[in-house]
Amino acid sequence: MEPTNKYQYKPSDTTKLFQKLSIILYLCGFVDFWIEDVKLPAKFVRLYNSFRIFIELLMFSFMVLEVGAFFTQNNLTEKQSADRLVYGISHPILYIYCLNLLYYKKEIREVLYRLAASLKDVYNDEEVEKHMLRKLKFYLMAYVTSCGSCMVFYGASAWIQYIRLGSPFTTVITAWPDTLDESHQAHIFRVLFYLIWWIYFTRVSASYILILSMFISLSFQYTNLQSYFSGLKRIFDSPLEQRDKEAQFLSAFETGVRLHLDTIWCKQECQRIYNIIFSAQLLQTVAELVSVMSMMINSERTVVNLGAVMSTTCGALISTGFLMWNAGDVTVEASYLPAAIYCSGWQNVRHASLQSRHLVIMAITQAQRPVVFTALGFVPISYETYLKIAKISYSVFSVVY
Repeated sequence: MEPTNKYQYKPSDTTKLFQKLSIILYLCGFVDFWIEDVKLPAKFVRLYNSFRIFIELLMFSFMVLEVGAFFTQNNLTEKQSADRLVYGISHPILYIYCLNLLYYKKEIREVLYRLAASLKDVYNDEEVEKHMLRKLKFYLMAYVTSCGSCMVFYGASAWIQYIRLGSPFTTVITAWPDTLDESHQAHIFRVLFYLIWWIYFTRVSASYILILSMFISLSFQYTNLQSYFSGLKRIFDSPLEQRDKEAQFLSAFETGVRLHLDTIWCKQECQRIYNIIFSAQLLQTVAELVSVMSMMINSERTVVNLGAVMSTTCGALISTGFLMWNAGDVTVEASYLPAAIYCSGWQNVRHASLQSRHLVIMAITQAQRPVVFTALGFVPISYETYLKIAKISYSVFSVVY
């Protein structure tokens, strides 16, 4: 573990939650993303660190076998062909997310420190923080539940096919064993691959948890800034002398400007860190939805198959939606900041009115610049773009099929 003693902060409900999330991230293979060491037994940490290398090799081999299925599996049903296409392409892409996060580990740690600790040390609206924590917990639970149900449905579908029809227990298509191979060894490895798929799912889910946590924290940091600037006018309600109140206001306003600049830096870092992920997620979702629609047409009309198709569709839409909705929330919350700055009470400054007006104008001008995340360098990440993805997917499906 890297030393973290350079990070100093006051504990809060937010930092406590991120300490808990750091344990989950650590168990899923993401080490050193929080500013403190994970609070786990030292023996377990040493054992797990040694075991992580084996897990990495296991998942890499799993993805190689999935890609290899395009060259070795020739006896597939329409549904199995669609599964091979969806997961043979999406799984390596999703694993790139994990590698991207590991590559930017230090940058992510610095952004998390600013959003969860240092910025809140200066000002932290407790009501805003409570709302943020509720939203963060809800989104994380909703993501894990929706995407986990997809895994359960695929396992249940394969198990029912095995019990009712005697078909091999096939959940994910790999280069070996052949889908028609009914040997005991083949059955054992199919179950093993399903278990490895669950391990892979936990790793990818951890990456989404990390991304969602940063975006939700960033959007509520803009909400926190709104609360900060809106509350500055209360300075003039104090019994101090007018000059003292003005000096206190200007000092507090300058502090707010610095907080805003730090928040902008966090947004720019998030764009740099997640640029590849945004672009890949956009393209992957369109391709996955087209493949799932093809799967729905070609697969047998059973409740279990329908459940697998619907859960996969929901998983794709929800995982993409969670990213785009929360990135869009950053844009929405940032757009409210100029009004909060304007209503900060600057008009009450009399003796240094020229200085205060210049400062307010510069702050509002900075806040009015659109805060928008983009994918592929030009596609805005927003609610509107999310709806367009579903429309584009159906349009592509209509043309192809």
